[in-house]
Amino acid sequence: MKQYKVRDHAVERAIERFGWKRTGADNRLIQLMQQAAYQGETNSRAGQAKVFDNVSKRIRLIVKDNEIVTVYAMPSVLDTVPKEILDAIRKKAATLSRKYTKELRQVVRQLAITNVAIAEKELAKLRVNNPKTKAFIDAKLTELTDMRDKLTARQSELTEQLAELAKHQ
Repeated sequence: MKQYKVRDHAVERAIERFGWKRTGADNRLIQLMQQAAYQGETNSRAGQAKVFDNVSKRIRLIVKDNEIVTVYAMPSVLDTVPKEILDAIRKKAATLSRKYTKELRQVVRQLAITNVAIAEKELAKLRVNNPKTKAFIDAKLTELTDMRDKLTARQSELTEQLAELAKHQ
């Protein structure tokens, strides 16, 4: 584990940019540095410095001679995308969300109808005594339970797709 020193400037920037408390900020920066990935070098007023990114915390650290000089919030990928494209993505996501929600309501409705039909067939099976009629009802019950399983699977798929779309809206 490599040892790093932290300049006061880096602590001040961390407090200012990330809202951290002064106590423990230097240790926190050292911890972030241990998990950071090397990105390259940059020229600054003080000369050559190395750039490290901690992707999980979205923090960029500038290091010179094993000393953390300053810290920044990593630039967002969305900052480079034109506003028109982001609006188009949001619009498409909203359209897909409406479509999936509508289909989900239909699937839930069909699932409820299928469950009622299964209950009716179970009740009809209890009422009859003829083995041929019971076999016929069993065949229908098998058909209905297969349909219910398919509808339940589709309901799960749609719920997952809606959750994924919710991230983009």
